[in-house]
Amino acid sequence: MHRLALLIAPALALTACQTVPEADPAGPAPYKAAGTEPFWGLSIETSGMTFSRAGERDVRVSGHEARPSFNGWRYVSDRIIADITFVQCSDGMSDNVYKDSVTVIVDGKTYKGCGGGVVASTR
Repeated sequence: MHRLALLIAPALALTACQTVPEADPAGPAPYKAAGTEPFWGLSIETSGMTFSRAGERDVRVSGHEARPSFNGWRYVSDRIIADITFVQCSDGMSDNVYKDSVTVIVDGKTYKGCGGGVVASTR
C-alpha cells in the first residue's frame, strides 16, 4: 500500500499544476482575436470561425471542434486551428494587454496574436 502511494503522489502533484478551463471562451458571444505584422483577425462563434487578413479573401469555416487544452482552448476545423492560451498578451503596437495569447494556423501558415479583450492599458 505504501508503495502505491509513492507511485500516485507524483501524478497528483503534476495534475494539480494544470489549469483546466471552466467554460468555452466562445460562449454565446463571439470570441475575437487579432495580430499584427501581418495584420489579421479571427472571430470564433458557435457556428464556425472566420479568419481575415487585409487585402485577402476571408477564410470561413462552418463548424469546429472545441476542446480544452493545457491552460486554454483549442478549436479545430478543416482549414483553421486556433489555440487560445490563458496567458496575458501584448500586441506590441497599442500598449494594450489582452486576456489571452492566441496562435492560429490557417491553411498551414501560423499567425500569433492576442484575444479575449483588453485587461490593461499603459496609456
